[in-house]
Amino acid sequence: MAAEVFSAGATPILVTPLSRRNYAASGAKPEIVEDLQDWRDATIHAAMNVQSDYIDLNKESIEYLNSIGPDNAYTYNLKTDDYTHLNIEGSEVFGGMVAMLILEDFPSLKRSVRVDSQLRKAIDNGQYYWP
Repeated sequence: MAAEVFSAGATPILVTPLSRRNYAASGAKPEIVEDLQDWRDATIHAAMNVQSDYIDLNKESIEYLNSIGPDNAYTYNLKTDDYTHLNIEGSEVFGGMVAMLILEDFPSLKRSVRVDSQLRKAIDNGQYYWP
């Protein structure tokens, strides 16, 4: 797919997977179970193989989810026991996170990508955000 994007004259940006909101109670504070590490590694490997850029949504989402904890993270679930799919608010938060990562790594896209300033502040400070 990246080759097709290159051939069309565009630049593909591969995105590692969003973390699931599965927590393990290890120690004093629950932490995200990093069950998508293989997918993250495969995405990065694929980007390197096709000489494409990538953003690491997996790493960023794990950091954010660890900072806000499970009770807050679960408010982004599509259904109560669905730790993979997002509701509308979760889509806004993590879609905004993708936009932030794009702006950090590709400032030339500033005209095309916007991020809510309150969301940016919350993510940067590891604070829970509800749109």
